[in-house]
Amino acid sequence: MPLKLLSINLDFRNPGNRGELPALAGALDPDFLLLIESLPGDAERVEARYPHRATSPGNPAWGHGLDILSKYPLSGIRALRAGDGIPMLLAQADTLDGGVELIAVHLNPTTPHAGLGDFLRSSRQRRAQFRLLRREAGRLPGMSLIAGDFNSTPWMPGMPRLRRRYRDLVKEAGADEPTYRYVVPLRLDYVMGRGVRPVRARTLETPWTDHRGLLVEFEAESAPEAEIDPRLGSGVNYAMDIRTEKKGKWYVVHIEGRLDVMLSQQLESMVFDAIGKGELNVLFNLAKVEYMSSSGLRVFISTMRKVGEKQGEMRLCHMSDSVRKILKIVDLEGMFNIFPTEEEAVK
Repeated sequence: MPLKLLSINLDFRNPGNRGELPALAGALDPDFLLLIESLPGDAERVEARYPHRATSPGNPAWGHGLDILSKYPLSGIRALRAGDGIPMLLAQADTLDGGVELIAVHLNPTTPHAGLGDFLRSSRQRRAQFRLLRREAGRLPGMSLIAGDFNSTPWMPGMPRLRRRYRDLVKEAGADEPTYRYVVPLRLDYVMGRGVRPVRARTLETPWTDHRGLLVEFEAESAPEAEIDPRLGSGVNYAMDIRTEKKGKWYVVHIEGRLDVMLSQQLESMVFDAIGKGELNVLFNLAKVEYMSSSGLRVFISTMRKVGEKQGEMRLCHMSDSVRKILKIVDLEGMFNIFPTEEEAVK
């Protein structure tokens, strides 16, 4: 299943506008929330939803703070500094698919109206920031995203070279619209990606700040293929690694092998189809699961919610050590009803 990232510039000049943030995060439910021009206390407004956080406070008087808020554990957190320019913030999110590298940016604006000296200084800062950004981004393995307020139109100095290395996910998804609405509407905010492809994107109306937010759903650029069983007969559904049976009131799903992106999509489709036909008590037997990505974890969460809406129940049993370790990493072990054996689970 795709991951979602929301990037939004909060406009430090209006500290009273932050009250809309929890409602926005709750409605859109992104996996990653990047706050640009954040002030002390902004991240705390949504900390119940995002237990993992990276922060670069910047200068509170100037509103140059950055926050990366995540549903997944963050590691490798560090500020990227280019001289006296606004720092950038880097963190790796352990999404169980090999991780996603995130860089939150707020590049120095050019200020020609402030005089020649300020314009030359801000231009020098931006060149240093772009050099550092290209160097650091070039080192990132696997999936990586750079998001935030670049204070740049697509063809301003520095952007074309960056766009040769990174895909403009918002533009590719057809949501290429101005994001800065004061004076002259300009596109200054971006979500750039490498090793990923956009599934969909939206430019959000956020009238309580001077920038429009960006919501991007993305997934790995190439997902492993799952082998499909041509028999699709009794007890065998959708993929060779999934087998189902009925035990009393329980619809038991046996999964074997790697619960990756492709298999997770097939599993969710199969289980939701069964729920639609009246199977409201679902048991996943995980004894032979060797690996589970974040997509697999999402299947369990979505199934639990789906059957819960219909007064049903979902259980897990025979959890392998690898799956239990994953649940511990993301602190979700207590979220599910887990049983040692299938026999105990169906009682």
